[in-house]
Amino acid sequence: MSHATFQIIYDGPALENGTMDVKDLAPALLALGEAIEQANFSTNHQKASVVLNVRASFKTGCFGIEFVERPV
Repeated sequence: MSHATFQIIYDGPALENGTMDVKDLAPALLALGEAIEQANFSTNHQKASVVLNVRASFKTGCFGIEFVERPV
């Protein structure tokens, strides 16, 4: 099984205190997961499915989330 990784970095003045409103973050993450699933379905149909997992590291002032896509 292969996998792919990529990162999205949230940064800027709104994150100076190291926090982000979950009401902003959660819908973005859910939409990203749905987009990955739809892209996989468009490419592979029923032959393969994927899961988008989150591997997070948090730092003061900003945080990054590494996404790990893996077949299921």
